[in-house]
Amino acid sequence: MTSRERIKKAFSFQIPDRIGIFDAPWPETVARWRAEGLPPDVHVNDYFQYEVDECVLMDTSLGLPEKVVETVGDYVIYANVNGVTHNTMRGQTGVP
Repeated sequence: MTSRERIKKAFSFQIPDRIGIFDAPWPETVARWRAEGLPPDVHVNDYFQYEVDECVLMDTSLGLPEKVVETVGDYVIYANVNGVTHNTMRGQTGVP
């Protein structure tokens, strides 16, 4: 079964041969994989044979403006589009 057939069956409420695979690794993770041997000319989705290349998400946020509340050392404290205050490491992708 091809990736297209697999995803089409899943969206048609039928049972595919296996679940379709999707992932969105952080840029730092991809850089590390490349340093560990992931070929530079191959996209991560192709290398790991993900079924879904892009995931279109509907924006259900409150649409508030993001704003930096405070910068403390390596961390940035900001209010996001839902008004939630987060503490994240500066210059890195990851979970707040």
